[in-house]
Amino acid sequence: MTSIPREAVELIAARKEKGLTQVEMARMTDTTQSNYAKLERGERRISPEWAAKFGKILGKDPALFLGKGDREIINAVAYGRGAVAPIQAVADTTAIPIRNFSFLGKTGPLALDPDSAGTYPAPHYLAGVKDAYVLVMPDDSMMPRYRPGQHLHIHPRRTASPGAAVVVMLKDGTGMVAEFGGWANGSLLVSTYADGEREFAADDIEAVHIVVGSQEAL
Repeated sequence: MTSIPREAVELIAARKEKGLTQVEMARMTDTTQSNYAKLERGERRISPEWAAKFGKILGKDPALFLGKGDREIINAVAYGRGAVAPIQAVADTTAIPIRNFSFLGKTGPLALDPDSAGTYPAPHYLAGVKDAYVLVMPDDSMMPRYRPGQHLHIHPRRTASPGAAVVVMLKDGTGMVAEFGGWANGSLLVSTYADGEREFAADDIEAVHIVVGSQEAL
């Protein structure tokens, strides 16, 4: 599976944080949606000129959207020729593993595959987070919130609140993506859009990891 550049991952995350669509970003940067999408897929290099536009629209340091080799020239684009105001360098983020669920039999259940399916540049909100990973959404149980094949960004060390999307892993090795309902009377309450509410005994739970972001598979 081909990874996209770190700076493209940062662009996607910043756009979604701002609540903008690709179409809106294309309009605000005077380009087409098709051309803009190539930037997010890593098919086109994000130049310093593009980075300056994205920084202004998204309220971010333009250097966040640049490859390492371009960061030293962003001052001239963002602040004008001869400007001395420094742009703080963005530290390279580490790659995090991509994980998949495997079907145990034709109809399930699901088990988290122990082997990584590749690596992924960590978005800024997972940079340095121990044991963070990307999970490929395995089915349509959370439609329309998540589609099969979508990449879910998982933070294994943050506490979930009711309504948050989570990855539930059971001690028997199976698991699911669901909406967190809470803990009550020694049980975990979750739900999926396809199957409704489910309840699991706390003693059967291996881990509950929160989904902190998502993006389309590229």
